[in-house]
Amino acid sequence: MHSGDAWACCLATGRLCGSKHGKVRHNGFSFFELIVVLVILSTVLGMLAPNLRGFFFAHQTHEKALHLMALMRHARSQAVTQGITHRLTFNLADRQYILQQQVDGQYVSLGDSLGQTFTWPDTVELTFEADVEQNDPIYLIFKPQGTVTPGKITLKGQDEDKGYVLRSLTSSELYALSSIQEDEKKNID
Repeated sequence: MHSGDAWACCLATGRLCGSKHGKVRHNGFSFFELIVVLVILSTVLGMLAPNLRGFFFAHQTHEKALHLMALMRHARSQAVTQGITHRLTFNLADRQYILQQQVDGQYVSLGDSLGQTFTWPDTVELTFEADVEQNDPIYLIFKPQGTVTPGKITLKGQDEDKGYVLRSLTSSELYALSSIQEDEKKNID
């Protein structure tokens, strides 16, 4: 049988024709083998799911803390280099924050990707403490002299013991990022 004839035979009958010794070769896994593998995988994933969930929420909190830190550093450097006051606004009710600059006495968006409105997820709780009386929304003002509104921003995930603190004790101090445990240890010492 020619190779073209064997191919036509395969298409017509759904079997491999003309193979050695008349045996049909099966490539791949049987349906039963696939079901066993799926059951094993689902069991393993079911056992890991609670741990992965905690990791995901912790990652979200850490990611937001790093993002806020980056925005604060950018706001301070732009305020100093451009000589323009910048403001980071937190709207606690809507779970949003935005970086703006002062133009002709009004705060306007930066007009780039850093000037958009950002949100934090429902799984992250954000609180702000400062000596200055502020209600919702909260403003951190970055002046051209390099000063900033001092305070403490706490980001907590669903695990109350885990989270991050962004803190500036004085108006001339940069905000620093630390874990809640590190921040509590500093306050005890």
